Amino acid sequence: MAAPRRIEVHHDAQVCLDGLEVAEGHDSWRVTLWFAGDLNIEGWQASLGLDGSVSMKPAYGMGLAVSIPPQVGARYRSRGWANEIVPPDGPSILTLGPKAYSHARKRGYVRETENSMGPLVREWLWTLSEVVRGGEPATAYYWACGPSGKAVESLGSYSSASQEPPPAVSGPRQPGPRTCLAPVIAQAAAGLKDRRRPTRGNLFVFLTDGPSIDDVPQVAEQTARLRETVGRRSRVVFLLVALNGVDAGLTSQLSQASMPPVEWQVRGSPDALNPALTVKDLLGADDVVLDGAVVCDDRGQELWRLDNAVPRRVTLSAPKSTRGLRIGVSGLEGTVYQPLG
Repeated sequence: MAAPRRIEVHHDAQVCLDGLEVAEGHDSWRVTLWFAGDLNIEGWQASLGLDGSVSMKPAYGMGLAVSIPPQVGARYRSRGWANEIVPPDGPSILTLGPKAYSHARKRGYVRETENSMGPLVREWLWTLSEVVRGGEPATAYYWACGPSGKAVESLGSYSSASQEPPPAVSGPRQPGPRTCLAPVIAQAAAGLKDRRRPTRGNLFVFLTDGPSIDDVPQVAEQTARLRETVGRRSRVVFLLVALNGVDAGLTSQLSQASMPPVEWQVRGSPDALNPALTVKDLLGADDVVLDGAVVCDDRGQELWRLDNAVPRRVTLSAPKSTRGLRIGVSGLEGTVYQPLG
């Protein structure tokens, strides 16, 4: 079966749907619906960890984007302002001298990278505070910092109920040379052990460029120790979101480290861009959110129906000829239409 694609929820359908995915099967569409509803996760704690390694510097606006036209590069070389290095196994590299660099900066050929993490982090912090903690603060920090890539730098906290803006995201003071996650897991274990009253659940979200982590064996070891610490007192969920794609090997290794009540989940960029749906799916996919619901195709043929205890996430099959769905839910008069493309 092909990989699912995320479909934007039509504005008319937003009254009853949080999300929609479609995957192409052999002779039908496999459709996954997420019905709208509040999470039943009162008493959860939540935090957001941001990859602070060197590879993330461009995403924080700490890097340089270089785009020098070939004719300009040739001019730099003819004037002795730049040199060209030709590696045996890759494309040529243009190294700029001071005059070339100054000229390229003025012309916009060399510029600071855009801070793409700022808006993303603000949305994740709002989600963790509002959706998971009911307006209580969610904390944020950088990991993989310092000379060894094992240090943590605090970023601050944010409450969706506060008038204060979220903390500014401009990157760590000292980006690390390696992407080490085990020290954060060790700190989590220490924090949960020292907590006097156990919480219902703990969600730790880690944003990274991916696709790999440098200390996976140590992460697995710390996860096992954490499992001994929390026992059966509360659920612990680690969510690693790889912005540049998910590595199957990493996913497999972290899955092997998962065992209730401590679990690992690895998600890719589509989930990073929709934190509310991702969190609801992760923590409450089986929560009952409706008293009844029915889904029909665009010709009125009933595809799925449940007259009581409808969970948040439902999967159904639809004929390949289906262009959209008619959805009816309890408490809503009539139906709403949701296109499949």
